[in-house]
Amino acid sequence: MFSLTVSERKALLFLGFLLILGAFLKNLPSQRLPSFISEEAVSSSSFKVNINKAKFKDLIKLPYIGEVLAKRIISYREKNGPFQSIEELKKVKGVGEKKLKAIKNFISLN
Repeated sequence: MFSLTVSERKALLFLGFLLILGAFLKNLPSQRLPSFISEEAVSSSSFKVNINKAKFKDLIKLPYIGEVLAKRIISYREKNGPFQSIEELKKVKGVGEKKLKAIKNFISLN
């Protein structure tokens, strides 16, 4: 019936793979809240962690925040009340300009 060269067969196989991959990716949800972050810690307007409500387990899941820094953030919050600005995080030992810039896109105040 049809005589396809090896190159043509490879091209058809590749196109078929792309078609199946595209159908699979289309059915994936575009934005979903990661299961490791609790609902009350997440801002309703985006998927950022609210540092004024976040629990220890939520904070340690953020990039660049380990157990020690998460404890310091919670301790600062308990002593001084809610953070009034993202910049106020620099008052927490271990958070400098570089770290704040790195985590800024993952946190919110409300």
